[in-house]
Amino acid sequence: MPMRQTGSEWKPQEPAWGLIHAYTGQPVNPVALISDEKNEMTEWEIHDFAVQVVRNHIVENLNRNLMSSQGDPQVNPSMWFVGEEGPEWVVVRAVQYPEKEAALPKNIADIAAYCARLSTVGHFASVAVTNSNYPFDSWGKIPPLPLWRGHAMHVRFEGLLPAKVQ
Repeated sequence: MPMRQTGSEWKPQEPAWGLIHAYTGQPVNPVALISDEKNEMTEWEIHDFAVQVVRNHIVENLNRNLMSSQGDPQVNPSMWFVGEEGPEWVVVRAVQYPEKEAALPKNIADIAAYCARLSTVGHFASVAVTNSNYPFDSWGKIPPLPLWRGHAMHVRFEGLLPAKVQ
């Protein structure tokens, strides 16, 4: 969205939505992009969704204030929150059927060492997801179904675990 400063205000340079396609340079109307077409979720979207699940758990169930969170699967930790004695960090991993549990990252010791400048209290969160037409209790009995963007999913998240460094 190219912007232009007019006096003390910034305004879109282009009319309407002001959005420009990054590759073609043509105006983009988001409403025109709405479709009933099913789009399969990417690994990044699934991870970002898992971060949202954990973030909601921390705020709503643990009554904690978030310091930060981010949904990039390549960045650790995924979030920081204020614990009873100060900052605590969380590494989130997402898996989808046929996996039921995410593995603790092999580099958890490096992550913990990096985080130790602010806190030595760390957690791991495994979030498993599957298509809503595939209940968890029938895992292994039928082939996996895709996760569609904007469609319902079953979520398995059993809370925060200590991020044990081996």
